Amino acid sequence: MTVEAGAAIEWALRVCQSMAFAIHGILGVTEPWTGCVTHAFRDTGAMPKWFWPVAGIILWTVAILNFSKNDKVILGVQAYIAAF
Repeated sequence: MTVEAGAAIEWALRVCQSMAFAIHGILGVTEPWTGCVTHAFRDTGAMPKWFWPVAGIILWTVAILNFSKNDKVILGVQAYIAAF
């Protein structure tokens, strides 16, 4: 595989990751109004009300930073994604 092909595959994977994190971020930020996440996880009050919106904002941040020009930032973001 050439460097250009590897870079293209890497870019496509980062686009997919960021789209998934952006969509889940929307779910987290809108949770206080929709209740879809607490319903899906059958949460009966174990998580504080502020948790899901904060988690959504963090997911949006990760989705944006996944396209940083700094390789160290991307490495950190990819570590977070792998741990997620």
